[in-house]
Amino acid sequence: ALAVAAAVLCALMATQLGAPRELYHLQVSAQAKGARTLSLPDGSTLYVNANTRLRVDFSALQRIVQLEEGQLYIDVAPDKERPLFVRAGEASVRVVGTGFDVRRGPRQLVVSVAHGQVAFAPTPQGPTLQLHAQQRASYTYAKGTLVQQTLSDEAVADWRSGHLAFRNRELASLVDELSLYRPQARLQVSQAVAQLKVSGNLDVNDPDALLNALPALLPVKTVSAADGAIRIEPNQ
Repeated sequence: ALAVAAAVLCALMATQLGAPRELYHLQVSAQAKGARTLSLPDGSTLYVNANTRLRVDFSALQRIVQLEEGQLYIDVAPDKERPLFVRAGEASVRVVGTGFDVRRGPRQLVVSVAHGQVAFAPTPQGPTLQLHAQQRASYTYAKGTLVQQTLSDEAVADWRSGHLAFRNRELASLVDELSLYRPQARLQVSQAVAQLKVSGNLDVNDPDALLNALPALLPVKTVSAADGAIRIEPNQ
């Protein structure tokens, strides 16, 4: 009887401690408008923005979300033995359990933390930045610059509600985010006005409303090119 009991106990321990975790693979291509919410098998919740492509790969040792383009927010279920990585090109974000947003745009990679903390490495060779709740880091590809800021009134991943508020935002950064909602035509911004600061609101389902309002908010004009691109230039 004792041998049977010991065998049962060992089997239970093996089931709880040694059993391999379920493998999971998912390819996501989000629609042109609207966000998607996905429940992952580890207990995490993944929010996928419009015009976003990503891949989810879970193994017994780690959880990987490969962001090919677009934006995601994920509430990560804690698992110290199996960290979660979001990879975007050469960049990597490592977490155990937290809620954070990653946007991979044409010009910038932006990581924003709602709660918990993440380790953000924009390049394999560069330093790793520790970000905590209500902090954001923006990496500009062309310049190789990394700017960190503290978020106050600005909510993390407020695009999930359909409306996005921004305060004292550099025009180049705003245009990079606006491009996510206008994939049909490239948006370009002149270096002469790229660093102008702007505040306002964006209806993610009507991005042209903000684009048309820019000349009233800043000394700029929009110029349409023959190839369909729209360029924002000084209003002179």
